[in-house]
Amino acid sequence: WSGAGAAGLVDNIDTVNISTVGNQQSPDIAYADGTFHIVWQDNDSGVVMYRSVAVPYTGVQEEVEQTLNVLVSPNPFSETTTITFDNPLNEQYQLRIYDIAGRLQTERLIRSSSVLVSADALKPGTYLYVLSGVGQDARGKLIIY
Repeated sequence: WSGAGAAGLVDNIDTVNISTVGNQQSPDIAYADGTFHIVWQDNDSGVVMYRSVAVPYTGVQEEVEQTLNVLVSPNPFSETTTITFDNPLNEQYQLRIYDIAGRLQTERLIRSSSVLVSADALKPGTYLYVLSGVGQDARGKLIIY
């Protein structure tokens, strides 16, 4: 939410309306099955606009219990953080990190019980991680300042 338009939002928030010209207001927003649908009318031209964004980690799912014990430390972080989890047999796990708009930022395969995440390629903001493998998964939040 911003009273000053896109300029009032933090850097990692994506705006739905890619046009900043015209008189625009009162969007209609609907959410279903992991996708946000946004419709609005440009008051100057009368053109009805539509945008959608799929957010993979918010989709409707069967109830899934988080089966991995995960420790993220430090969190929030500015340079690096370590994600540690139970993996005594060094099975293969996949780590995916999404930005708040649902865009995949990084994906890695892991064969240990910890992984170092660097903030070098990521802007400050909130990210969501999905760690999955061997019939287990964990989801959580990473905050970079």
